[in-house]
Amino acid sequence: MNKASDGASLSSDLCGVRFILVRPRNPGNLGCIARTLKNFGFTRLDLVQPRLVHEEEAVEWACGAHDLIKRARRFDSLRNAVSDCRAVIGTSGRKREPGPLNLTPQALGPFAAAAPQPVALVFGPEQSGLKIDELALCQRSVQIPTHPDFPTINLAQSAALIAWELHRFAISDDAGAAISENIGSSKHPTAGAMQAFFNQAERALLELDCIRPENSSRRMNAFRRIFDRADITTQELRFLRGIFRQIENQEAIIRARIEKNDNRNSKS
Repeated sequence: MNKASDGASLSSDLCGVRFILVRPRNPGNLGCIARTLKNFGFTRLDLVQPRLVHEEEAVEWACGAHDLIKRARRFDSLRNAVSDCRAVIGTSGRKREPGPLNLTPQALGPFAAAAPQPVALVFGPEQSGLKIDELALCQRSVQIPTHPDFPTINLAQSAALIAWELHRFAISDDAGAAISENIGSSKHPTAGAMQAFFNQAERALLELDCIRPENSSRRMNAFRRIFDRADITTQELRFLRGIFRQIENQEAIIRARIEKNDNRNSKS
């Protein structure tokens, strides 16, 4: 098998990666991204709250890749868009603290190939990038190094560089080994399952006064990072949810006892 056919075959293992654009505005960017994705064998393009005034212009810019735009799924939130994904990678122009663990562009290919599928790559709006709460939904982030005097990079250029890095790895000799290390998507929880756990944990931690409402968002972002590094399995997540379920049950029992004692005291 020649190198070109190798590339096509291996790209099919990574072409299931979803490219998600959050609140895109420029139809030219959308069209160029669709064309780039098709150049490198990617077929999944999703849009979150698109704000395109003249979407038909995107089809013209796509130059033959308009089918990706026509098939693109639309979502009302990033949380819904990634709910069934088992690895979510956000793009950011700068490092955020606390924020997702950082990947270099060169490390992106090995990570995506070995990660349980489906994998999502998330790009923020042209003007502002992803919000902090949107980056919190990502287990990893990738930042393209640029010159400090002019660091801002165009959305379409960013997507092109990321797609190229994935494709470059897919046609390399290391791709097969990385893909074979993938232990199976069923062993890893989806982003939606992880979010349900974080919601449960936040309720319990607030009730226990371990965190306060005014700083719960920042504390929970740090809490998320612990589990991003741990790379937990579905079985481990069930175990953790069971622990927090018992905590919630004990909290309910304690509240009931307090209310009962308060009622007795009020009658005496």
